Amino acid sequence: KSLDPAYFPKSDAIKLMYAGNIGFAQDWVPLVELAKRIKHLPVEFFVIGEGVMKSYIEKSIKVFNLNSIHLIPYQKRELMPNLLAYSDIQFIFMHPEMDKQGFPSKTYTVMSCGKPLLVLSGDDTPIVNFLKPYDCAKLITNKDLSTKVNEMVEFLSTVSRDELKRMGNNGVEVITKYYSKEIVTSQYNDIVAKLLS
Repeated sequence: KSLDPAYFPKSDAIKLMYAGNIGFAQDWVPLVELAKRIKHLPVEFFVIGEGVMKSYIEKSIKVFNLNSIHLIPYQKRELMPNLLAYSDIQFIFMHPEMDKQGFPSKTYTVMSCGKPLLVLSGDDTPIVNFLKPYDCAKLITNKDLSTKVNEMVEFLSTVSRDELKRMGNNGVEVITKYYSKEIVTSQYNDIVAKLLS
C-alpha cells in the first residue's frame, strides 16, 4: 500500500515526523515554538496519531497559522516502513517530567530504517545515554525552552541531506552490530542457559 498523497504530498522540504500517541509523555510546546520560528525554511512536520494533546496542536496550528504542521490520524501499522521512508528525520520530544521514566522503543525501528533522530530529553536520561555514543541523532538536553528551540533552528538551518544520510547510516550500523534479531536471540539464549545451569 502507498501513502495517501492528501496527507503526504511530494515535497522537497525536510520532513520531520512523529508517529504514535500524542500525549503527556511528549513535549509539544517546543514543536509549536519551532514551527513558529522557521516558517521561512523549507521544513514540514508530520504528527501522526491520536491523544489528549492533539487538541493543543490543532489549536496552535489555527492560532499561529502553522501550515507546516500536518496533523494526521493513525495510519495502518503496515504503512510504517513507507512513513519512515517518506520522512527525513524522526523526532522524539520527551516531556521533562517524564524523560527519565522510559525509553521509546520506536528508537530501534527508526535507526534500523536508516533515519536520523531529533531528540529533546534531559541529560543522563535513558534515550540520551543510549544514543550519545553513536552519532545517529541530534540530541538537545538543555532545559530552557528558548535555548532548545534556538538549537533546533540552528540544526535545521544548516544540516545537509548528506549529513542526515550519514547519521541514518550510523544508526543502521549500530542496529546491525548490536541489536539484530540474531544477536538479541543469542543473548536471550545465553541468559536462559546461565539461569538453568
